Amino acid sequence: MNQSNKHEGNFTISRTRELHKLLAEEGADHSRNISFVHLVNPVEKPPEHELSRAQAVTYKSMRSAASFAMAQDPFLQVQLAATAFPEDAPAHPEGFIVLPPLERASEDVASFRVPRRLPLLHEVLEKGAACCEAADLPGDTYLVFTNIDIGVMPHFYAYCAWLVRHDFDTVIINRRTIADFYPQSESDWPAMLSDFGGNHPGLDCFVIKASILKKLSSFQSIIGMGYVMRALLYDLVANSSRATIILDAHATFHVGDAMDWVSEKFNDYREFNKAECLKTIAALIAQSPALEARLANVACLISDIFWMPAGTLNLTFQDRNPTVLIGLKRFAKTLLRR
Repeated sequence: MNQSNKHEGNFTISRTRELHKLLAEEGADHSRNISFVHLVNPVEKPPEHELSRAQAVTYKSMRSAASFAMAQDPFLQVQLAATAFPEDAPAHPEGFIVLPPLERASEDVASFRVPRRLPLLHEVLEKGAACCEAADLPGDTYLVFTNIDIGVMPHFYAYCAWLVRHDFDTVIINRRTIADFYPQSESDWPAMLSDFGGNHPGLDCFVIKASILKKLSSFQSIIGMGYVMRALLYDLVANSSRATIILDAHATFHVGDAMDWVSEKFNDYREFNKAECLKTIAALIAQSPALEARLANVACLISDIFWMPAGTLNLTFQDRNPTVLIGLKRFAKTLLRR
């Protein structure tokens, strides 16, 4: 997902400088009341486990960013929330709203070669939607959902408010990957914030207007495995009036890029998530055939045609994305020279 400044109707992929220039020229009502419910999915692990240390940094960053945002902006409210399996309840962070526990898991939707008890994305979002509705917050309410190992910068919520006040009802912010030599303890948090890191194409931070959540399809994508967010992405493109992916904002971070989920032993999980995405696309088109062209163009913008079966959305590799072919040819020539 390395394109920038691309658009298809209501959907854009942008780098921060170009997007910010456009939005600054548009103007916005920055006194409009905005409320965020930021939802995460904690996992109970031993204190020495890498994920346990990462979660501590995530929680600290969220609390700090919420305090900063609400101190600076009287028209902004932030509530931090968590939902988890019953056995993961000890991992719930202090000061977060504890939502009802998750009831279904990966083992309930399919059998996998390496059994893992993992949450279903749609159920997590359902818990968040219910929280947004019950919270009775002022102004327009948005659900923020991030992976549990994604830290946020101190200005994160203020930045999200700036964006949605420009009439975005969906914002996806790609993380930045910082160095992996930090022990991921809270004491290293200032250094992590100062590490500018590098771009990463993963979809792991979503800001979604609460009213859209009720329209989402019932996909069963499995959190923690590849392609988990693809069904959600196309669902949001179909149901948002204005959506964007921001490629390089210094707003969230992740320590290192181990990508354990790409291991061959998890292939069946990835194939399951891909199938859920294709089911979602088919269901969206069945409801509204006019969506097919928009979803096809979005697939080209984010280079999703690489894994999609032939004929999906009537895409052809050569005709729909010739620039990708050019890039592949150049890459192949470089490898041959080496």
